Amino acid sequence: MAQSSDSPLPQLPSSSASQTSQASIASVAQPGNASACLTHTSFLGPWILDSGASDHLSGNKDLFSSITTTSDLPTVTLANGSQTVAKGIGLALPLPSLPLTSVLYTPECPFNLISISKITRTLNCSITFSDKFVTLQDRSTGKTIGIGRESQGLYHLTSDSSPAVCISTDAPLLIHNRLGHPSLSKFQKMVPRFSTLSSLPCESCQLGKHTRVSFPKRLNNRAKSPFELVHTDVWGPCRTASTLGFQYFVTFIDDYSRCTWLFLMKNRAELFSIFQKFYTEIQTQFNISIRVLRSDNAREYFSAQFTSFMSHHGILHQSSCAHTPQQNGVAERKNRHLVETARTLLLHSHVPFRFWGDAVLTACYLINRMPSSVLHDQIPHSLLFPDQPLSFLPPRVFGCTCFVHILTPGQDKLSAKAMKCLFLGYSRLQKGYRCYSLETHRYFISADVTFFEDSPFFSTTSESLPVSEVLPIPIVSPPEAMPPRPLQVYHRRPRIVAPLPFPEAPADSLPIPSASPAPALPSPNDLPIAVRKSTHEALSHPGWRQAMVDEMAALHSNGTWDLLFYPLVDRLKARLVAKGYTQVYGSDYGDTFSPVAKIASVRLLLSMAAMCSWPLYQLDIKNAFLHGDLAEEVYMEQPPGFVAQGESGLVCKLRRSLYGLQQSPRAWFSRFSSVVQEFGMLRNQRLGETQVFLGIEIAQSSSGVVLSQRKYALDILEETGMLDCKPVDTPMDPNVKLVPGQGEPLGDPGRYRRLVGKLNYLTITRPDISFLTPGQGVLYENRGHTQVVGYTDADWAGSPTDRRSTSGYCVFIGGNLISWKSKKQDVVARSSAEAEYRAMALATCELIWLRHRLQELRFGKDEQMKLICDNQAALHIASNPVFHERTKHIEVDCHFIREKIASGCVATSFVNSNDQLADIFTKSLRGPRIKYICNKLGAYDVYAPA
Repeated sequence: MAQSSDSPLPQLPSSSASQTSQASIASVAQPGNASACLTHTSFLGPWILDSGASDHLSGNKDLFSSITTTSDLPTVTLANGSQTVAKGIGLALPLPSLPLTSVLYTPECPFNLISISKITRTLNCSITFSDKFVTLQDRSTGKTIGIGRESQGLYHLTSDSSPAVCISTDAPLLIHNRLGHPSLSKFQKMVPRFSTLSSLPCESCQLGKHTRVSFPKRLNNRAKSPFELVHTDVWGPCRTASTLGFQYFVTFIDDYSRCTWLFLMKNRAELFSIFQKFYTEIQTQFNISIRVLRSDNAREYFSAQFTSFMSHHGILHQSSCAHTPQQNGVAERKNRHLVETARTLLLHSHVPFRFWGDAVLTACYLINRMPSSVLHDQIPHSLLFPDQPLSFLPPRVFGCTCFVHILTPGQDKLSAKAMKCLFLGYSRLQKGYRCYSLETHRYFISADVTFFEDSPFFSTTSESLPVSEVLPIPIVSPPEAMPPRPLQVYHRRPRIVAPLPFPEAPADSLPIPSASPAPALPSPNDLPIAVRKSTHEALSHPGWRQAMVDEMAALHSNGTWDLLFYPLVDRLKARLVAKGYTQVYGSDYGDTFSPVAKIASVRLLLSMAAMCSWPLYQLDIKNAFLHGDLAEEVYMEQPPGFVAQGESGLVCKLRRSLYGLQQSPRAWFSRFSSVVQEFGMLRNQRLGETQVFLGIEIAQSSSGVVLSQRKYALDILEETGMLDCKPVDTPMDPNVKLVPGQGEPLGDPGRYRRLVGKLNYLTITRPDISFLTPGQGVLYENRGHTQVVGYTDADWAGSPTDRRSTSGYCVFIGGNLISWKSKKQDVVARSSAEAEYRAMALATCELIWLRHRLQELRFGKDEQMKLICDNQAALHIASNPVFHERTKHIEVDCHFIREKIASGCVATSFVNSNDQLADIFTKSLRGPRIKYICNKLGAYDVYAPA
């Protein structure tokens, strides 16, 4: 607006120096960004940052802190061409942190101009312009010393500590949305030019904050110093988990400043660790200790750790009386304010509820920077941090569309320079906005963000599913105690789904005479019991729809899953799956059987590796099912999105098996077995030395091979909440007999069945899973022989309900435990000899099967196997060809065992009951007995110190 020649302007005189006289200098006007000012009505407005002015200029004498009039002041040329002589030069303070020296006083100029070129030299600052704001920053300290706002093409300087830094001439409702939907009174205090507003027609505030009439206020006895009293309360659980899995939050409110700290939690057990961090932060940042903590009677505030910590640091813990939340009213009211604001933020921009964690953090950030009536309209943040600006970033509308600048190194020059994101708040520790990408499921903290505040990211709350496919899920509430006096309780009326009529018959169908004795049969799709092949089809029928509602309600009440957002993906994997459920047996496929490895075979191979010192490696067959050859003609539609160009009418005739086909497992095994027989090479991926196989942890050394399921056992303990339990030497009292019908029914039978199944799988490496530690495992060593020895035993009439016996056996190869089993017999044994003999038959079958495996593998010597039993009567029956009334009903077992003994395949021998190793598989034993047998079986705690 005004520019001088190369000669310097006179400077403001100091107390110790006189003013130096200089010649009058003519100024030439240059077009700058303030040239348009003269086209507006003249008024004394705020300071304007002008890139075309060579000197600071003001026509308002009241803005000068000091002013001097000399005879050699320069001539100023204005943008309209007129010239005038400056009437004085002095010091002005637009901001406390922004002193302007050598400001020319020109009454003819109706504006206050700050020369950008001069202020960057005199104050050593940098100036950053954006489309709406300008920021002045000290180069040496990095501190923001001034903030400006663009209005009608000009950048007006505003206060850097004012909460109204985002405000110029925008509509009041937009500013209200940016500031997080404050109340009308707070809004008018933050933006005084709207003090005449009588109301704010914000529908989101009505939906999110509508309350009943409040009770009379009480006296305000506020603390006299920071952290003299801290209020706290836990909110939750939220039915919908946040994007990062949080379901609770805890607040800590300083009673003096009412400044709030908010922390998200996944469960209430995290409270103590969070309070420790909060206490340490207060001590470090303020050099103050918390004196009194006030809370309700929640259990987590009275844990042993929490109580010990409070006592150790001398913190008084005040708690409210039972059922008296008014005594913790500050925290209760603050949580209500936070939740109301967060709910309003979500509703206003139609943001899904899974982002409630970000909404409540944003609400806390904004509330801390709003005037509080309790503080006589002071701002909590300013009370606690008087030397800090309220915010380094202008507020934005929560949930709006934003674009984050991409700073990926080496990205393609033609790729997009920004990523479309959802604005979710502000960073607590970084000077940036918190944005979320629904494409990559990642959070971004960035200062290079462009906002479309009038464009919510989500247009509606139900755009993810059509209305017809959104099922009502009933909320199952826990039973509550009956109140002492009658209460009128209103229950939400359940949503009733009207039954849908069957589809009408087509117009061209033949009518059925009314006198016909047999009514027309509906099509299979119209039958109530017809199996629907898609969710859409099922929703079209009232019976299936109600069944789905009932199923979902059961899943929710059982806590089957937690609603979370997508986690970070380690690796993307796609697989084309054929719709095998549309195949017809006999036409599209025939036999489907495919063998699966028996776990005893796996243990046998690992034992062989230990005895022969073979290294163990793992291989992963790439796309295993795709190597199988199909014997049938199978056609498949082209995969959606991958239709060959110009061949949209063609279908795929499969030559190889594909995932999803009924015959794929059998086709793959046939192909695999043929290649292995030819000793060909397979395309595979080497996974290194074997460490984990089907959940079994495998460790190999020069001493042998150890099998363990420690992680699997710890997972079971964690699932059942028994990680801190202590092992016992008598896992089950031998004198206790479990009888059906006794005791209380289980509340969750499904959970019991799952645990039984997991314990069954744990027996892969644990002959006895009820003793010692989770690190228990089986050790395989090279003992110098390959003899096969089996132990067999039976608990005669051990079941108190049906008096059936339990068979048990274990088989050693080369001294290593390979196979074991515990099974209840199918029929009642009339004597202990009969029970023992049936157990011998079961063990003999396992011996024969293992012998065949060894012969196929050509491993070891073809020597006689031993079968050891502790019942003399059973051994006599096996050795003597005698049949009478005691044995005729087990003749098949007799013939089978005698045949193997006669052929020399198996030899029987007697063992004392104290040395019977199979005893552990038939009945409950006591601690010393269990420990003795486990030692003989080769079961060790592989993690115990040597």
